[in-house]
Amino acid sequence: MSKRRNLKREIKEKLNDDVLRSALGRFAEEYPPARERALENVEDVDALRESLKSMKRGSVERIEELADRFEKEATKRGVKVFRAKTGDDLKKYILDLCGKRGVKGIVKSKSMASEEVDLNPALEGAGIEVKETDLGEWIISLAGHKPSHMVLPAIHLNRYQVSEYFSRE
Repeated sequence: MSKRRNLKREIKEKLNDDVLRSALGRFAEEYPPARERALENVEDVDALRESLKSMKRGSVERIEELADRFEKEATKRGVKVFRAKTGDDLKKYILDLCGKRGVKGIVKSKSMASEEVDLNPALEGAGIEVKETDLGEWIISLAGHKPSHMVLPAIHLNRYQVSEYFSRE
């Protein structure tokens, strides 16, 4: 059971966080020209955006069909697939599997799904060491923070803070 968050307090803290404001200000200045450069070879950005939006909608509408297809194909190749109904089901499955196999440490790649279900704290609570392969995820794990952005999880930290976390590590 997750503890109740005080969102008003969290928002007030973030609004008064000078480092966060500075980092997001720099991002707001630097992102538009970087995005422009990344898309300079795309003839019709609006058409691309609509095409991607349509693909996402179609995937959501067919999610069970796609999951079934993935499971069938993966199973054919020797993969064991576990489909959890809840985050707690997922954590229980992984912790049970780790227990059966005597797992002491896990190396994991960036996964917002694992962030959403608080997988790392569950693993660490069971005495399993978790190492991240994604630099941003590693930084926030060292800081004991949650990701602040899907693609840039440590955007809320400046280089001095990151340097401090690295030095401690």
